Amino acid sequence: MELETIVAPATPKGRSAIAGIRVSGPQGLAIVGRLFSPVASGRQCQDIPPFRPILGRIVDNGEIIDEVILVYYRAPKSYTREDMVEIFCHGNWIIVEKIINCLIKAGARLAEPGEFTMRALLNGRIDLPQAQAVMSIINATSEIGLRVGMKQLQGELSRQVEAIREELMHVLAYIEADINFPEDVALEVDVLKSRLAGDLDKLIDSIERMISGARTYALIEEGINCMILGYSNVGKSMLFNRLLGRDRSIVYDREATTRDLISERLRLKGMDVVLWDTAGILKDVEEVDAIAIKKTKEALSLAQIVILVLEACRKLNDVELDLLSELSDKDVIVFLNKSDLCGQVDIPMPVKSRGWNWIIGSALEGKGVEDLLELIASYVNRFVGTVDDLFILRKSQIFLLNDLKLLLISAKELLLQNGPAEMIAEEIREAISKIDKLLGRDMDQDLLDMVFSEFCIGK
Repeated sequence: MELETIVAPATPKGRSAIAGIRVSGPQGLAIVGRLFSPVASGRQCQDIPPFRPILGRIVDNGEIIDEVILVYYRAPKSYTREDMVEIFCHGNWIIVEKIINCLIKAGARLAEPGEFTMRALLNGRIDLPQAQAVMSIINATSEIGLRVGMKQLQGELSRQVEAIREELMHVLAYIEADINFPEDVALEVDVLKSRLAGDLDKLIDSIERMISGARTYALIEEGINCMILGYSNVGKSMLFNRLLGRDRSIVYDREATTRDLISERLRLKGMDVVLWDTAGILKDVEEVDAIAIKKTKEALSLAQIVILVLEACRKLNDVELDLLSELSDKDVIVFLNKSDLCGQVDIPMPVKSRGWNWIIGSALEGKGVEDLLELIASYVNRFVGTVDDLFILRKSQIFLLNDLKLLLISAKELLLQNGPAEMIAEEIREAISKIDKLLGRDMDQDLLDMVFSEFCIGK
């Protein structure tokens, strides 16, 4: 059965100078040829040379629909490794839809979301991590997201995973040699056992770095959570508004004005930060205030950065001292607010002793706000690390990596405990199959459907 030829818009709906339409499949050029008329006299569509832009018109039943540029990519030198045609027309969506409808009438089928990239995967042009990088590049919300996507599209993650697979094949070769030729290969020899276990240890470390990098990248795309926390009426909402540069939270001179979690995205040096305003912490409260404080403390576990707001002109109270102890495992910036109301500001000793950064400022006057933004940005960069440590993986693929790690841990323990070589070999073989699934060689249709359902229709 011949593969269907598919068509889809390659640019988003709207008005623009130029729009793109993609056609891919064995009948691509023939289908387009039923509508395309080259401007150069005497030239037929089937004679169009590949990889060169050709000016012409799309004509349907004698009606000129638009003047276009056509580029023919001959297989396998195309995005999908199939014969592929791209049509560049005027960017009026009426024209785009009319051309696509004509191509469908001529024999093409409207593409499913991500079908062009799926064909690139199935035809061996890219692997699954590279396919996911395509989607990441399209949807990236930060410069670092673009850089990670491009690195992965160039095959960096695939190379690292391939290196793990190759090393496992070497380990498996030793173990199978011990099974088949026990008189020649003594796996029980301590030196050999120790070496193989050491090799597995290095691979386990590499996998752990990938898992950590994938989770950090997911967090970057969602936005780093930065929570403003503090006692009631210390100026958290006013500081929240100052950091955003607009009034978002209600500011009023009484306790418990903010009773719900309020969040807004803030772009800092190319990175998205999710800034949270929270209910002020009070002691011995009831009903709605108690619920608000409970929600604040529950959300605290999700924060990567905490801005602890204290009043510059007074000593810490019991509630604030308790808060300090709850933040021992967090990245904390202390903002000593209301400094406009006093002269000399003494940094509280419990803050100094924890080594946290602090800023003396005034949310009312805007003093210290720019310094605070700079400090938040530096915390975000420190949290993110370097692009080389980040990877784009779905949760299901992270689970695959976790399974892979557990298999290698089991194989290592069996090695060190003089376990049966057959069991060790089976753990290694299963680990290799996990890698093949990760790279998309052992196709898991549910995973593929999940990945490509998030693509736009023309990619």
